[in-house]
Amino acid sequence: MTQLQRIVAILERDGRIDNFRCIHERISLRLGARIADLKVLGFEFRTERLPDKNYVYYVTAKPKPRQLTLA
Repeated sequence: MTQLQRIVAILERDGRIDNFRCIHERISLRLGARIADLKVLGFEFRTERLPDKNYVYYVTAKPKPRQLTLA
């Protein structure tokens, strides 16, 4: 399972993810970069910075299913 797949699975289950969890569970050391990748794919997030410098990303919108167009 790729980093993005693991992150999306957590987001679908919990609706949020944070840096400390990703480091602790050895998912990614660069969660911000993976969040940027997900934004390109159509996810939208609300970000919260906690006093301990941990960033929490909450999903506010998921990508819409894509329709195939036949040319």
